[in-house]
Amino acid sequence: MEKRHRQRCRHPALIIALAVTSYVAPASATTFVYDQLSSSVPGLLIQSSMTIAGSGTLADLPIVNSLSNPIDFGSLLSFSLTVTPDPNHYSLVDFAPQGINGFPLWHISPTEIDFIDAFDMSDFEINITLGTINFNEDGPGPLCTQTGSCMATGRWVAAPVPEPSSMLLMFTSLLCLLGVAAIRSVLGIVPEQCPGRQPAQALASPSRRRCWKRAKLPAV
Repeated sequence: MEKRHRQRCRHPALIIALAVTSYVAPASATTFVYDQLSSSVPGLLIQSSMTIAGSGTLADLPIVNSLSNPIDFGSLLSFSLTVTPDPNHYSLVDFAPQGINGFPLWHISPTEIDFIDAFDMSDFEINITLGTINFNEDGPGPLCTQTGSCMATGRWVAAPVPEPSSMLLMFTSLLCLLGVAAIRSVLGIVPEQCPGRQPAQALASPSRRRCWKRAKLPAV
């Protein structure tokens, strides 16, 4: 009896210990969103964002370019730039090594981001210090085909990236369930089938009979 009781107590405690030691808190990140305040061309909207690992700032942007080997974006986790109404969208995937035609041609630093696409058809320049974004293209968009005509002015606003709380909630619920199991094992409470009825029926009976019995623990 003592051996079986120790086994019942050991398993929930072991599961809880493994769950605690294996849980890793999700890493945080900060997303900087471009808040456009004005533009040089009516109807021009430039939306951009950058996500930096940890609680970093834009000063933590890497210094890297299309000739770097290897290309290491460091703490820069993501980048996005969309120009409306022109159908242009750019991400870190576009910041590839320079091809045999000399493009894409780009560089990233804490003060600016310059980019010319792989076909030399469009380019943009982000001045982080001044809060300006200049966009140019050869086509097919109708707005920015004249070099230097499309300029947006704004600011970069930091917004913390929400961490996945659902994982923490599930982990907490698991600990609660395992804790109940551990308490029952320590107290020696084990389920017992009620004669002539299922446990669920017994719990719903008027007498609220719980159908549990206390195991006889060895004297200490």
